[in-house]
Amino acid sequence: MSDSTLKLDNPIFIVGCPRSGTTKLSTILNRHSCIASATETHFFNFVSKQKFNWKNFSVQEFKRLLKESRIEDFTNLAGLNPEYLIEQFAEIENLSNDSALIIEDFNKKKVFDLLVKNYLIKKNKIRFCEKTPQHIQNIGEILQIYSQAKIILMVRDGRDTVNSLLKMPWRPKGLLNNARFWSHYVKIGKKESLRPEVITIKYENLLERPQDTLISICNFIGEKFEDSLLDDSKDSDNLFSAWEASWKHKSKQELDSSRINAWSRELSSDDQAILNWFLNKDLLEFGYQSELPKLTLNQVLKILNQYFNLAFKKTYRLIAHIIN
Repeated sequence: MSDSTLKLDNPIFIVGCPRSGTTKLSTILNRHSCIASATETHFFNFVSKQKFNWKNFSVQEFKRLLKESRIEDFTNLAGLNPEYLIEQFAEIENLSNDSALIIEDFNKKKVFDLLVKNYLIKKNKIRFCEKTPQHIQNIGEILQIYSQAKIILMVRDGRDTVNSLLKMPWRPKGLLNNARFWSHYVKIGKKESLRPEVITIKYENLLERPQDTLISICNFIGEKFEDSLLDDSKDSDNLFSAWEASWKHKSKQELDSSRINAWSRELSSDDQAILNWFLNKDLLEFGYQSELPKLTLNQVLKILNQYFNLAFKKTYRLIAHIIN
């Protein structure tokens, strides 16, 4: 496969609130004959924000970047040789900037393109699909660097998302804490969805009408729909690390519409009422059915207790920051 056949300037980014079906969609698109998905790189929201000299990005800087945990996951899962990547970067280190990009963005693109190019060649595909939910916060920067990129914004019923977040080992505890987390992300998504490069996909539509939804996605990203997208027997690639398997393993299972409204079966009646009360406006805005409940005294006290805990933790962190 020659470099000229690769669509490096047309990457696909899947974003959204974590636990909204982003991994599942990434797994599905990886079945396409042209598209290679990968583990989360966190390149734009975290990796590139570390203390690298992007104005003068040297081989030494590149070596440091390859040791970032998410980039190590990416190269390890892909079977890429870091020494070979370093050799390749040395060859293009002084590549002239003949684009309209500022030098910092040019160097970020140069590094990202190098990683993607080697990944695509390894997978014998021509187009890269990046899935880091938190990149929803970096859409402007991504489109500045990749003006031809396509962004798929995944949205899921906030109650189901919170129900899932509560089970995650990496999320802070607390019903309202996670409800605020979902609300924050969908508010960002609402603003970003106005861009022509962004399409909003409801996870529920993917589960209930997978073929129609995937046809819409393929039309948007400019790829032909293939029946292989619906064939879960083709999921041979490992798109996430072993340490993520405990919460991402379901992405390898067939689409299961029974997970819709799981919150109504798995959460207590108090938690259901509190979520409907707290998320009512956002849920209705995204087309999810929700009635504003009349809270009981016990539910009000539970809300006040969670607000107190949130305020206490915020104050504690602020004091610790000042002291340190």
